[in-house]
Amino acid sequence: MSELKKIVSRSFSRKIQISQYEPIEVYASYTEEIPTETNTEEMKRISAMLYDLAKSDVEQAIIDYKNEKMKVET
Repeated sequence: MSELKKIVSRSFSRKIQISQYEPIEVYASYTEEIPTETNTEEMKRISAMLYDLAKSDVEQAIIDYKNEKMKVET
């Protein structure tokens, strides 16, 4: 018999206009399975961690995109 689990999912997206007619949208999503007996405080901690990870990845992807674009244009 399989053990029941809860799933916590968090995501973050950001859409920016790099230049005229050049929008980019970056999205990240993370999911974690946790035991059903996980308390509310621990679930909140895990949820915040997943959100921070998704947000950080999106922001870093935008920085990387801008840096790569600058290399190409120079």
